Amino acid sequence: MLSQTSRRSQSSSQRRPFLCEHGEPSVLRVSGTKDNPGRRFWGCRYYQVQDGCNFFCWADPPQEYGREEIAKLKKKVGTLKLRVKIAEWRLKVALVGGLVGWVCLLCLWVRSVGLL
Repeated sequence: MLSQTSRRSQSSSQRRPFLCEHGEPSVLRVSGTKDNPGRRFWGCRYYQVQDGCNFFCWADPPQEYGREEIAKLKKKVGTLKLRVKIAEWRLKVALVGGLVGWVCLLCLWVRSVGLL
């Protein structure tokens, strides 16, 4: 059974923690379940340490994404990661090319001045 403080509005739940059945402030945690990955919730600070308190209250609104939207977003993330790798490779090539160009320019300058 949830305590009376868990009946507060959603907005107040994000400002301050609820008190659990132990009378302690709850702790903001992140869900790692398959159904609610990454969703934040308030839970008893003694969860899995002491028996008797099952305080739980979502801090985030429910996700309105279906599995199809999640799959699209994951694909988009993969595409963006690939684009970042390509951009990093191009930057490395440009840096190496620039460095080679400066070395060649320095060699030509040294040769023209007659230091070699």
